[in-house]
Amino acid sequence: MSGTVNAVSGEYVRNIRIFISSPGDMSAERDLVVKICENIELDLGRIQKFRIDAMRWETHAHSAIADRSQAAITEQLGEYDIYVGIMGYYFGSGTGKFDSGTEEEFRDALVSHRERSKPEKIQFYFSAAQVHPDDINVKQYAKVKKFKAEVGEIGVFHRSFEDLQKLDLLIRHALINDISKLLEVKKVAEVSDELTVPLYSELKPYGHLKNLKELLSNDHESAVQMLVQSSVASMAEFATDLGVVGERVADFSKSMVDATRETKAVLKNPKKQKYLEKKIAAIFVAMEAVNNEIFTRIAPLERCISSALSAFQRAASIQRLISDDYEGDVVELIAPIRSFRNSIVFSATQTRELANSLPKIETLGARWEGNRKILIAVLLDFADFNDRLITTINELEEIMFSDLQTTESPST
Repeated sequence: MSGTVNAVSGEYVRNIRIFISSPGDMSAERDLVVKICENIELDLGRIQKFRIDAMRWETHAHSAIADRSQAAITEQLGEYDIYVGIMGYYFGSGTGKFDSGTEEEFRDALVSHRERSKPEKIQFYFSAAQVHPDDINVKQYAKVKKFKAEVGEIGVFHRSFEDLQKLDLLIRHALINDISKLLEVKKVAEVSDELTVPLYSELKPYGHLKNLKELLSNDHESAVQMLVQSSVASMAEFATDLGVVGERVADFSKSMVDATRETKAVLKNPKKQKYLEKKIAAIFVAMEAVNNEIFTRIAPLERCISSALSAFQRAASIQRLISDDYEGDVVELIAPIRSFRNSIVFSATQTRELANSLPKIETLGARWEGNRKILIAVLLDFADFNDRLITTINELEEIMFSDLQTTESPST
């Protein structure tokens, strides 16, 4: 990787306040935005000399006497630079003025933006996660759809996300863009060595390693390299878990082939019936093993992919800031991600083909049919999970080659 380190010398030039607004059911999403803000401050804030205050009503507002509790929250938050709204299928509870606290916060931000340019940037994200129809409150969702349409008509920057990985990608990208616009930082040749906070936040478990800590606090290219290594390690862990699922799928496919072969043998020689019974029993064991493997592996897989993609995106954002030849550097950075994507494509194809090939076998009775339906549903869900990861990786690659310094979120 090439390039010289660029930074703004001196003290912090700005404290950037980001308000995270959402209904109560979006707590995991709000926590994710806080984590992204912490990452950006550690990665880019040290170079560009800014801090981030990620504000939520849970942490930045306290009980107060007011005609309306929402008014008290709004007053306590004060002015901020960036508004980040998030909404799923639940709109929220009325405030006495609007149909939900999130709506009121959004409209307050919009009015303030138009009148005083505070906040300077407004972003909104809507969940498109798969949910069961029975879990949706029709009246609440109708309000969400109406509100989303209005946000689009106003021209506010908004995006949809299917899962936390996609939300991480979108918000990290948009916040880096908007913060860059707020700061309007010019590249300079010198690095300030006044700060002692390590750039690489995952270093905390190794904080006693003095020399490594000092290196990563002052050498941004080394920090990029370590972030890439962290991403690759998470991808390797993901690949291992994915491989175990693949092995269970292969075992089940083999048991199906064995049983089919034994069925044909029984037609010619009824004395082999006991062997067929063993093969059928093996089918059920293998079938249930696939289900159990996917059930137990899906959460670790999600954690691995989140760690891998966020670490990689962080590395790329630092590299863009410090590099004289980012386009050349990113080709090297993206190589492991492309290889990683190929394994996920194979997994999606393999599981979907198996789901579509499971036949109805009346002679195996209700146990087969019940397990068959469950397995098909699980396999298709797992294939869909892989498909979403592929889409997110494709978008990540597109972002890596985009110009973060000139691409601006549409603003009102």
